[in-house]
Amino acid sequence: MKMELGKEKNKIFILGAGSSKDYGLPIWSELSVLINQYLSSEDGKGNLYKKEIFEWLDLIGEQKKYKTLDECIYYESSSNKYKENGQDVEFTIFSILKSIFDKLYKKEESWIKNLNEKIREKGSIDWNNLFFINYNYDSVLADNILDYSYLSKTERERIYRERLTELSDIRNKNVWEKIPCLYPHGLFYHSDRGFLYEQTDTINSHDNSLLQAVSCYHSKKHEIIFSNYSQGVELYILGLGGGLKINLNNLIFKDINKIKNIYITIRPSSKKTEQENEREKKEIINFLKEKFNLLEGSIKTYDDCISLINDCFSVF
Repeated sequence: MKMELGKEKNKIFILGAGSSKDYGLPIWSELSVLINQYLSSEDGKGNLYKKEIFEWLDLIGEQKKYKTLDECIYYESSSNKYKENGQDVEFTIFSILKSIFDKLYKKEESWIKNLNEKIREKGSIDWNNLFFINYNYDSVLADNILDYSYLSKTERERIYRERLTELSDIRNKNVWEKIPCLYPHGLFYHSDRGFLYEQTDTINSHDNSLLQAVSCYHSKKHEIIFSNYSQGVELYILGLGGGLKINLNNLIFKDINKIKNIYITIRPSSKKTEQENEREKKEIINFLKEKFNLLEGSIKTYDDCISLINDCFSVF
């Protein structure tokens, strides 16, 4: 898939599962345990592929065949053992994930809320400049971007009415005027709010409630083409975690010389020593330097998403 960006699209957000942690949603390394719990509960009773899914889950772990569920899905769904039903098992897992996400989802203080505030202030960031590449399997971004329901009625109707009316009009205009978002891994379902122009190019699950949801290992390459007038593009990489190299290697930027800076979250692991975390951070920075032909001074790291947003976008 080729995505051609308009000349004003100079702030690109690349989002991983970790970018939805603020909303109570799990990352890949946590999903196998949650699926196990689901199948062992009343909700999972009688699941058609329970036996096969348990077989897959037994292969996942730090010292086992696969480190994460998505890696397991990719290889086992196409293996000889599951040649006849591998894809059905995969789709069943995604169906379970949707149920898990729906149950765990909660609204808390988040980077998306902070970003909304920057957009509302207008002087800090214009929604016209934004483009999202979302490697999540949920609709947190679509549900919450440009959502100001957390403001009081007085704020919405009196203090900020003019600005909020301007932003809410985006949803009622031509689809190309919405904030565009590419979902390389597919979508569980489309957001009811529809503040994003959502696009995907993955394997269809043939299930209306699971629109084209696939493992990241199945994802195709996507080419991002900047406008001839684009300059000083900023990349914001939030919550990609362990999938960073896999996902970014599937992104081809037509002209990387237009990319000026990268801001990325690299969350230290409590299971690793300080030296191990620093070594991992250095490896990620070196990978980004090579891929985007940048100097180390053009790459800034953050421990979490909110810190990145607050540092990169000020409120005037």
